[in-house]
Amino acid sequence: MNEYRYSKPSNMLYFRNLAAVQSSAALTRALSFEQVYLFSVK
Repeated sequence: MNEYRYSKPSNMLYFRNLAAVQSSAALTRALSFEQVYLFSVK
């Protein structure tokens, strides 16, 4: 728990980066799904 107290700002940065990575991964997944859907419709 000492590490958590000392590295609070870096933890916040880490979680923010994690959220950004997850949202970008979801966005990429949605885009690829849309491309596959459009391709199958053609």
